[in-house]
Amino acid sequence: MEMKKIPVLPLSRLSAYRHFITQFFGIDELQLQENAGRAVAALVRELYGPLSSMKIAVGIGLDFKAGVALVASRFLENWGASISLLLVGRPTLRSSEKQLEIVKKMIDDINVIRWPSLNSYDLVIDGIVGFSLKNEPSGRVKSLIDHFKSIKRNILAIEVPSAINVCNGLPFGDMVVKARETIALGVPKESLFLDQTKHYVGDVYLADIGLPQRLYEKLGLDMPRLFGESEVIRLHEASKKIT
Repeated sequence: MEMKKIPVLPLSRLSAYRHFITQFFGIDELQLQENAGRAVAALVRELYGPLSSMKIAVGIGLDFKAGVALVASRFLENWGASISLLLVGRPTLRSSEKQLEIVKKMIDDINVIRWPSLNSYDLVIDGIVGFSLKNEPSGRVKSLIDHFKSIKRNILAIEVPSAINVCNGLPFGDMVVKARETIALGVPKESLFLDQTKHYVGDVYLADIGLPQRLYEKLGLDMPRLFGESEVIRLHEASKKIT
């Protein structure tokens, strides 16, 4: 594919981005999670398949990112992977709580009180914390992040590696999950390309989650139509170009 410039959403436009999605266009969070979760699962299948022989652990937090990870878990289970869920607790976001209710009916290996060792898994998916992180992680969220940091396994992060503050792009000390791949949702956020975070994000991919082209226009982004050939594309980290 010919390489093209792709714009990055500045940190200063994150609030407007959320507003246009939910308020102006009225796109439901459940719908976004379904689209994003399927794209995450598709990327896992492309990078790590065949899935029938894979053991995948998925960290589940409390916010929107948790719902995306739960949807991805459903698809991966349906496609033949063996899925273990590691939960911080019951999601606080209603859409993510609904996704958990669905997953409980189809996946048995759900761990809340005690999390298993991750050393035997082929892949670990970071669905712990994303946009909701404003302060340094604490409690069980911090404990699950530490649990992820203690392993030497392939980690795929959804949206941004946990313990990076998406709103200012700064990592919270040395507690950040280090990913092999990060899959951005809808539009790449500036947080993924800052000097402070490049060490943690690995290869960056961008997923189609069904955002209208007009949304990008309202944000002042000259976004090409990216997903005519695939629902997930890889980005060059330094040049922010499509390959």
